[in-house]
Amino acid sequence: MKKYDNLIFDFGGVLLDLAVSRCKQMFHALGFNGIDHLLGTAHQKGILDRFERGLITEQEFYDSLRALIGEGGKDTDAITDARIREAWVSMAEALPAYRLQEIANLKREGYHVSALSNTNSIHWDYCRHFFVDAGYPPEELFENIWLSYEMHLAKPDAAIFKKVLEVSGYQPGRTLFIDDALQNCQVAGSCGIHTFNPQPRTDWRRALTSVLT
Repeated sequence: MKKYDNLIFDFGGVLLDLAVSRCKQMFHALGFNGIDHLLGTAHQKGILDRFERGLITEQEFYDSLRALIGEGGKDTDAITDARIREAWVSMAEALPAYRLQEIANLKREGYHVSALSNTNSIHWDYCRHFFVDAGYPPEELFENIWLSYEMHLAKPDAAIFKKVLEVSGYQPGRTLFIDDALQNCQVAGSCGIHTFNPQPRTDWRRALTSVLT
């Protein structure tokens, strides 16, 4: 008998390798050093957090960042939406196909496999090509895809985990949440959800198998 029925995977840091330092460097090149304070690996601050909660539009995101760049004394005439987008999506580095294959295997074994991600419309639209290019469109791979910008909630707030349990009907004691951010796992655990906390850029398959058996 399985220990868990439901597996919920984080996206960035677990499935997708992130290049946060590269993203910061590209924003520095645009004249925005304030990115260092706002950009994290688990969750964001300020304007980035509002964007990931879906509280502002893409155009408001571009305009707000451009205004912040201008506050630093930089001439923003050449800072186009396209240049900001290029810097923003540079955070997404690679999505190893073996991780998607592992999820497909877990589905075949009878697990309900879903994704829960702090993300935004720009990143999600961009990163879909990683799944598609590997032959695993996300809508076919996951039973549910919960995205912070659509839910207007974000990890590590307990509200997002409670909402997931409410809309899915998953029993927390039969659910395993996989996230590279320890704080997210701790909050999920406070909601009764079991957790697995792999390190970024690792092959976590064997360790996950041990947790599941």
